[in-house]
Amino acid sequence: AGNIAMNSGGAHCLKYGVTTNNLLGVTMVMMDGTVVEIGGAHLDAGGLDLLGVICGSEGQLGVVTEATLRILRKPEGARPVLIGYDSNEVAGACVSDIIKAGVLPVAIEFMDRPCIEACEAFAKAGYPMCEALLIIEVEGSPAEIDHQLGLITEIARSHNPVELREAGDADEAARIWLGRKSPFGAMGQINDLHVPGSDHPVS
Repeated sequence: AGNIAMNSGGAHCLKYGVTTNNLLGVTMVMMDGTVVEIGGAHLDAGGLDLLGVICGSEGQLGVVTEATLRILRKPEGARPVLIGYDSNEVAGACVSDIIKAGVLPVAIEFMDRPCIEACEAFAKAGYPMCEALLIIEVEGSPAEIDHQLGLITEIARSHNPVELREAGDADEAARIWLGRKSPFGAMGQINDLHVPGSDHPVS
């Protein structure tokens, strides 16, 4: 229900979309206690897009108690590549060229230097201390993965990366993702997450 309330996405929304792209129907309790069922067995049903209104409404319209989601076949495998650049602009140009080449990765994640430093200090993932970092993941059969990563790394090298690291196995893949999947812990080291009420100034 939380994902529906926030229309959450994630690292893989480039290929699979956000919650609303995978939501078929909901049962919801309205503010007056009325129980309603919205949606059906298919995406893009005719009529008003009420699911689109509910998804992302942050609970203001009611509480979702049941949801019907589409289920996709699990891919054979997935593999990421880590690419470091000396500027954000060059990293952006690399991503643009990858998409223009017709390659659709399952995930493209960008980290600037402050994010890299914070995540590396917390997770010790072995990230290079560069200005911009891309984590690009593809999925499919082994042959499909090799083909897509071949195209991506060729494009990446044309932009003169300071580092290019392709995962060779599951452990290397997990290490590439380690820092990017640790942002909340990293933020906890550099931000105040709670201020006691007794410390608030009295107006």
